[in-house]
Amino acid sequence: MGVNRPDEVFGTRRVAAQQVSAHWLRHTTLTWVERHFSYAVARAYAGHTNAGDIGTTVTYIKATLHEIAQALAVLTGEPHPLAEEDLIASTVHAPAHLMPTVGPVPGADE
Repeated sequence: MGVNRPDEVFGTRRVAAQQVSAHWLRHTTLTWVERHFSYAVARAYAGHTNAGDIGTTVTYIKATLHEIAQALAVLTGEPHPLAEEDLIASTVHAPAHLMPTVGPVPGADE
């Protein structure tokens, strides 16, 4: 016989052992939606439609240290020990007009 009610699902030993909760599922889902679509889509998906709800959505969406390292590696074009190489290679780079530019340092040739 299948489990039909959420309280029956969250009451099982397996779920309790993994520390899964409705809040954890919401956090995970909103993070996934934000990563694959956008912050605006995640905000609407969560039902945070008022201007004051912006901070509410932020509490659900967090960047991991590995994601930050990957972003740094993509922006700089340099490897980072915490970034995963296969993810960096497959990442779509930002358009050239959005990338930081490195030019001559003023006064360096004096």
